[in-house]
Amino acid sequence: MSDAVVDHYVRAARWEQEDFDSKVTDYEVRRGFERA
Repeated sequence: MSDAVVDHYVRAARWEQEDFDSKVTDYEVRRGFERA
């Protein structure tokens, strides 16, 4: 694979991870209230 292809996949993976990290699930909300 060329460097450009690898860079593309790395950028896509980082974008997906940032999007995932920015979401709060119902489970996380419930757990947060249980701990408060």
